[in-house]
Amino acid sequence: VAAIGWIWFGDPSLIERRMRDIAGMPVLDLPTAVRPGLMLLSALGVALCLFILAQAWQLFGAYGRGQVFGPAAIVPVRRIAWALLAAAALRPLSDTLGILLLTWHNPPGQRRLVLGVSWEDYLCLLFGGLLIAMAWAMTEASRLEQDNAGFV
Repeated sequence: VAAIGWIWFGDPSLIERRMRDIAGMPVLDLPTAVRPGLMLLSALGVALCLFILAQAWQLFGAYGRGQVFGPAAIVPVRRIAWALLAAAALRPLSDTLGILLLTWHNPPGQRRLVLGVSWEDYLCLLFGGLLIAMAWAMTEASRLEQDNAGFV
């Protein structure tokens, strides 16, 4: 989390490299007033990543207790899936807003609006959808387990 502040307020060469990667152009003049907005955009992605890691911690804790098909395991899988789908939407949106903020103060003709979707975004969509299907299967397995327990 501290690295976000260092990137946006410490080393300008990191901003320059990121700008070239996304927009293919250098930052001509980056006002200090724009940096908190850029830092907030970066923090959203980090917060989402930390949320996913917290859910994975809960999931593996449930697995460690032997609760493979119970709600303690199903809920984190479902939350991870939805967070991955959110990440697939957040990344292109944050890149677009970041480029707008970075180039807003450039002279006319050197401002950019970049709308891009990368293969990582498609991968997040695919993996998120797969985890939603797995959570559904785990829910059905839990329901069947409870039904079968009633017959014994």
